[in-house]
Amino acid sequence: MSTTYKIVNGILQHDIYTEGGVLLLSKGTNMQESHMNLLARHAVKTEHITECEEEVNDVKYNDAVQHMKQLMGEVADGNVSNLEDAITPFHSLLEDMLQEHNLLHMSRALHTQDALTYEHSVNVGFLSALIGKILNVPDALIGKLGEMGLLHDIGKLKIQQEVGLEGSFELSEESEDKRHTQYGYELLKGSPGIHYLVPVAALLHHEACDGSGYPHGYTEEKIPFPVQIVTVADKYDRLCSSEVAGGKVSPLDAAERIKRDSFDGKLNPKIVLPFVNYLKQHFVHQTVTLSDGQVGEIIYFSNDELTKPLVRVGDTFIDLKKETNLRIIG
Repeated sequence: MSTTYKIVNGILQHDIYTEGGVLLLSKGTNMQESHMNLLARHAVKTEHITECEEEVNDVKYNDAVQHMKQLMGEVADGNVSNLEDAITPFHSLLEDMLQEHNLLHMSRALHTQDALTYEHSVNVGFLSALIGKILNVPDALIGKLGEMGLLHDIGKLKIQQEVGLEGSFELSEESEDKRHTQYGYELLKGSPGIHYLVPVAALLHHEACDGSGYPHGYTEEKIPFPVQIVTVADKYDRLCSSEVAGGKVSPLDAAERIKRDSFDGKLNPKIVLPFVNYLKQHFVHQTVTLSDGQVGEIIYFSNDELTKPLVRVGDTFIDLKKETNLRIIG
């Protein structure tokens, strides 16, 4: 079995079945040594966490957002002498979140945040590093990917200063000021201790592999691979936010859309497909809300139907491939 099952405070969070469909353990089981031995005999993977771990991660995340808000303002004002030192708190949080037992929490939780500039920046930093880990890039590059994602939209602060706005920016690509890519590059280039790809990511994260992006219309061979990772993370988080054109979509819809973009040549499939497969694997047994208000649990995905899994609501199984009037909305 490839699915990982969560045990929170010693309580099993899902029903577990054998490959043949026989129930091994029921959701709500108070896990004892005998239960763990049973799962081990069937090669079932489990994830042990406590509620306080998730609460601590939420606090750390919110602290990172507030730190990012302060940092971006200082960078835009030219008041940061050593940017590498200034983002050290983010690296500490990133290391915590990239531990194996936190990857699931991170990939599920990020989409719940609104797409304010600061939350979006932190999310893209996390997601870029997560994708790097999924792709087995060198450890040193994972940290750089986090920095690239964290600072990719910093040029928007310059625009904010120009127009005198507070708070967030509309993130839809149709309406945003495309100057933010050049502004970000200018703010970051030459910053002490910052890897050269960080300003490059700020400049090129809206480029597309087929040449349809901006500011230069570069094609895949001219866009550094790590920047392409940030582009995927940025696109996914935008789609999961409430600020994109057309409104917020579910994480599974977002995954389906970036997969479609990879097939259309806009995003690199070597990045998108492993990321989407990771998301699909870890959304099994997650709680979802259907368009008719029912709340259920994802049981199974077919190979090519990300948005139409088999969902269990109580004792009823709903195949969204057949129930075309229903969809997952959250």
